[in-house]
Amino acid sequence: MKRFYPKLVTIIIFILIVTPLFLWMPYANFSSKRGALLSMGQMSALIGYSLYLFNFIISSRFKILDRIFIGINRMYISHHLYGVSAFILLLLHPLFISLSYLTISLSAAFVFVLPSLKNLPQLYGTLALLVTIILLAITLYVNIEYDRWKLTHKFLGLGLFFSGVHILFIGSTLAVSFPLRIYFYLLALVAFLSYLRRTILGKFIIKRKNFRVKNVEIEGEVMKISMTTNDGSSLSYQPGQFVFVEFKQKNIAFQSHPFSITSSPEESELSLGIKSLGDYTQTLKFLKAGDLAWVEGPYGEFGFTFYPNRNQVWIAGGIGITPFVSMAKSLPEDLRVILYYCVSEKPEAVFQKDLEKIEKEKNNFNSVLWESKLKGRFSINEINNSFNPVADYYICGPTLMMKSLKEQLIKKGISKKNIHTEEFALT
Repeated sequence: MKRFYPKLVTIIIFILIVTPLFLWMPYANFSSKRGALLSMGQMSALIGYSLYLFNFIISSRFKILDRIFIGINRMYISHHLYGVSAFILLLLHPLFISLSYLTISLSAAFVFVLPSLKNLPQLYGTLALLVTIILLAITLYVNIEYDRWKLTHKFLGLGLFFSGVHILFIGSTLAVSFPLRIYFYLLALVAFLSYLRRTILGKFIIKRKNFRVKNVEIEGEVMKISMTTNDGSSLSYQPGQFVFVEFKQKNIAFQSHPFSITSSPEESELSLGIKSLGDYTQTLKFLKAGDLAWVEGPYGEFGFTFYPNRNQVWIAGGIGITPFVSMAKSLPEDLRVILYYCVSEKPEAVFQKDLEKIEKEKNNFNSVLWESKLKGRFSINEINNSFNPVADYYICGPTLMMKSLKEQLIKKGISKKNIHTEEFALT
């Protein structure tokens, strides 16, 4: 199936960058050293701020963006890259401006660098940069729980506010170019509304479906949770997708977290497979039948309904098996699949019985349990040659495992368009 959406992302980014530069160009001044440094500072601000605002828009989890980025997990990977790029460009902005003042005198540059109440627009710009530096440093260099990371990201709204006030009153090219001013006002407005939608107004305007926990089964570090609706309705989703769930239980934080669906769309119950990986997931042991759950989604484009190649190889690492359970249950007769379920040792393969049952029911589905303590680390060389190289490859598991297997497949001559990963890189 031909997918054109990634090209659309490139086009959108290109427009975001080119439009402000095009509107600003008549005011550029490269005739002197100071003018060139000022212009470089303005260019970095125009591009960096455009990406900064765009990042607020894509982090709001609009369904259309799920389609454009071919899965919300890839959207968040892009969100991370755009955020870092915007951060670097916004750092270059005051650096170039400071250097331009340095061509006048050291004292002039020193006065510019120091924030002052006499120059509020500059002060707001400094505050915006400081907020962004602190929060991005936490994101990039501090290993914290998902819920705490999510909380810190809500404070990015302060950076958005301060930067908005900065460009509103700074009195630069924006003050003399009406089209450029309108461009940033509109983009900032969309970014601010997107931020409000996901943070403050999310519980009121984002569509969620109410479920009740029906059963909770714990096997080792994995919880199997099944849920139903009060009215008997079901959630429409594709095999391999995931949802954001917020459990309403007093011992569990009221936070929305992503979990893969393990049931098939044909089942009346919605089932999830959750591994205890942090403070939040460990509290899920308090869940009991009857507890309320708010479900948002589905999201993601990981599954045979999106890439219906007749021959498919699935590789799961640990809890990465969850989307494959849903896919295996729903596997149509015209597809042929072999699944490699990679675990450290057999007791960790908590979905093995489910897979064995499916294998007995479907002649076109085969699964192989790979125990790394007995057989060593799984590699692409272990794959049945009858599936290579005309198959699509699906990989879900630890990040390093997916990266390694993807590199191995590419070295084997497999095209990137035939390799699909579910990375859950939401942090």
